[in-house]
Amino acid sequence: EVHEFEQFDIGLIFGYVGLWTVITEALMVRPLANWFTPERIVANVIILLGISVVIIQIPGNSTWLYVILPFATIFQGLYMPNMTAVVSNLSDRDIQGRMMGINQSLTAFSNAFPPAVGGWLLMQGVQVPLYVAVGCHVLAWIVFNAFYLQYKKGGL
Repeated sequence: EVHEFEQFDIGLIFGYVGLWTVITEALMVRPLANWFTPERIVANVIILLGISVVIIQIPGNSTWLYVILPFATIFQGLYMPNMTAVVSNLSDRDIQGRMMGINQSLTAFSNAFPPAVGGWLLMQGVQVPLYVAVGCHVLAWIVFNAFYLQYKKGGL
């Protein structure tokens, strides 16, 4: 079902997501960093974020979004700082600044690319962007785990 939101409803959703972003960054990132490595957090939240994208599509009414959105927001909020930490930790000191710059460039590209192709994907079918998003999350999870495991074995 496609939800018909008014501007006010969209504003409420953005505000709600913003609230959960603050909660995640203020109360969850640091404590989880004390218990888990950034690599472990990234490996888990990539796939959990993909699952939450699928679950967001399930509800028959808009109220369900307010139950599911915190999970997607938390997983995204945990992903970004921990992925930055992974890149930083895996970089040699003499190229760390360059690697962080490349990471920021790729992050900017990953934030610009989906809106650029999203409209076209939506014209292919209302569920197509969902399938592409989930496929990208699964692919990211596979690539991260494969490359990180290879790195840990000394292969990279």
